[in-house]
Amino acid sequence: MKAPSSALLLRATVAAAGWLVLSASAQVPATTDGSRITQVKVYPGSATVERVARVAAGSRSVTFACLPAGLDVQSLQVSAGAAVRVDETSVLSEARELSARCATSALDGRIRELEDQKAALQVENDALGMVTGYLKGLSGGGSDDTARGARAPMDARNLAAMTEAMRRTGQDSLLKQHQIQRKQTDIDRQLNPLLAERTRSQGNGGQVVAVTVTLAASADTDTDVKLSYQVNGPGWTPTYRALLDTTTRKVRIERQALVAQATGEDWRGVKLVLSTGQPRRETTGRTPGAWRIGIEPPPRVQAEVAYGAPMPAAPCHHPAIAVALLCFLE
Repeated sequence: MKAPSSALLLRATVAAAGWLVLSASAQVPATTDGSRITQVKVYPGSATVERVARVAAGSRSVTFACLPAGLDVQSLQVSAGAAVRVDETSVLSEARELSARCATSALDGRIRELEDQKAALQVENDALGMVTGYLKGLSGGGSDDTARGARAPMDARNLAAMTEAMRRTGQDSLLKQHQIQRKQTDIDRQLNPLLAERTRSQGNGGQVVAVTVTLAASADTDTDVKLSYQVNGPGWTPTYRALLDTTTRKVRIERQALVAQATGEDWRGVKLVLSTGQPRRETTGRTPGAWRIGIEPPPRVQAEVAYGAPMPAAPCHHPAIAVALLCFLE
């Protein structure tokens, strides 16, 4: 049996490489973590959030990650361009700390920075504690065998210099430990409100929702997929501020709005639309009836009393039909 030639092996390798390239191009990865909030319409007690995700050409799905857990699944609306056809939509709820697709917010970054500073101070404090413990062992303050064994023999001529060096070193170590404790207290004073704000803003135990949209047909170029959903909790209240100009004796009134939300989303730099309506209420009311406009005639009883008309006679009670006819004629 002849061994395969080098040219045949080269052609087989090129064919295998080409098949791998075609297989890789057929499995286009899904687009994730590319969504951004474009507009939020705030109602009294709820809000409608609109997001846009940029989908690469040929993508078969797009995921809107780290959405608030309190969103109304029934209110999900997905739209895309004419070249993209939307297929199915799936919703997944998971813990925020377990979701690898949740981007770190500015609040999380600040908390992590303060925690790193506090950890560095704790390491420095532990190192100074080791120095202080060693100095105590040299001075005879240690009670264990290790401290007594670490004591070095001292020359009488260098005893004063050694004592002074130990005093200064111990004093510096204790002073630095005190300063480190002060810094740690200041960091805790800044860190505790941030931790409380993160807990308050995330809510629902830190749960988040990921919405994955499957695309039945994708475009040849990059396109946008829009997602809209309603979430309970946010709201706004009107406020007013009056400014008095003592020179011109004019009052200027400014209309303002106070918006509050604890959805866990970052609304900074987002276009806000304030509405007094309720999106979940019925928009259809009762069918209006026809109105007839005219001049109302005067009441008949009042006219007869005014002109002195006689009151109608008592009804007849004759049993006979002929007599009843006479009573009707009267």
